[in-house]
Amino acid sequence: MTNRIYPPYRRKGFFAIILIAFGVVMNSSLGTTPGTIGTVMIGVGGLFLISTLNEKRDYEEKNDE
Repeated sequence: MTNRIYPPYRRKGFFAIILIAFGVVMNSSLGTTPGTIGTVMIGVGGLFLISTLNEKRDYEEKNDE
């Protein structure tokens, strides 16, 4: 097994994708009450994803120089 060094933004990106997926599941398959929580989870996951993409851009710009 190799030791890989992952960029620091990667964990937050995975968390955002999982949060969006849970939000979609709660929004579509469960009743009306969890649907509103699902919408909030999709929104928060989207904000995390935008933040992750911003971190990725900054990280790549810093390491290109």
